[in-house]
Order: sequence, then structure tokens, then C-alpha cells
Amino acid sequence: MGFASDTAYGDHNAVWLIEGETYPKLVGKGGTIFRTLTLMDSAKFKRETIGAQEMTDVEARVKDMDRMGIDTQIVFPTLFLTTTADDPRLEAALLRAYNSFLADRCATSRGRIRFAALVPIRAVGESVTELKRAAKLGAAAVMLHGMARDKRLGDESRPI
Repeated sequence: MGFASDTAYGDHNAVWLIEGETYPKLVGKGGTIFRTLTLMDSAKFKRETIGAQEMTDVEARVKDMDRMGIDTQIVFPTLFLTTTADDPRLEAALLRAYNSFLADRCATSRGRIRFAALVPIRAVGESVTELKRAAKLGAAAVMLHGMARDKRLGDESRPI
């Protein structure tokens, strides 16, 4: 989804639309600006191609790593720096899809690129299942948010 540059979205020329909400949510309550440069025109000014930045051209990314003297890289998410869906089951499905995509992309790097998996911490049972699946897919780490929507990680309310 693209926006005119004279809107509140400014140079953010693309967002995800999930459950009728834009991500990143740039304005209003809960608004945040992620510097995911591949979503902005400024990505064009980087030496690395957009395909290398987005992991859609892994060969180009590995060449960039060689040029910079990087042997191994662990990729962390940008879109998923916050909860992305009100429905915990939808969020779990989005995170599974993200982990599957990155596992597929990383597999083509011949071990040079690995990824930090995401787990749906609002659905504890699904988190455990996804953590085990991500490990089998080759995840090198797990990234957790400090908050699960509006609750701290130590909140003892009943999980779904």
C-alpha cells in the first residue's frame, strides 16, 4: 500500500495492512516509526540493492557480505518489532510465515546467513511449538518483545 508524500506517512511509501490497521502504525495511539529503509525511498541510496536488504536476492546479499568482510550474519525482523494483530492466532500465523520465509531464504546462503525467529508470546503453547519448529528450520536466535501487547512478560494472567 503506497501513500502520497504529503500525508502523515511522508516518505514511508509502503506499509502492511493487517486487520484493517497499518504496520508500521505511524500516527495515533501506539504509533511508532520503524526505520525499515526498504519501505522508504531512502533505501535506493544504500549501496546494497533492495533485494539484498529484503532477503529476496540472497546471492546479492552474500556478495555484499563478502565485500564488507562478513562471514556470517543473523537477520533480525523489522516489521515485527511490535505486536501486529489483535487476534493472537492470526499473529501466530504471521510469525510462522515470517520464520518459514526467512528459513527458506537463509537456506540458499549455504550457512552464511541465519535468522532470529519470532514466537507468538501471547499464545504460550503455540510459542513452544514454533520455537521447536524454528530451531529445526535453522534459527540461530529468538527475538522476544519486552511486552506482549499491553502486558509485561512477567504478567501472570491466564494465557490463551
